[in-house]
Amino acid sequence: MIAFSALTGTGIKIFYRLLEREIWNKRIPTGKSNRWFDEMLAQRTSPLIEGKHFFMKNSLPY
Repeated sequence: MIAFSALTGTGIKIFYRLLEREIWNKRIPTGKSNRWFDEMLAQRTSPLIEGKHFFMKNSLPY
């Protein structure tokens, strides 16, 4: 349980730090990430790099 006050603002910074940490550490499955990435690429034309379109095999860097 986290105690904070909307009236005085006490504990709000701690609440947001914990919320941020929870979101940052959330695992997103590779398949879901790849589908999202493919949808984003379909909506936008990728820029040309040395005359070729940018291509990524996987949405995750590892």
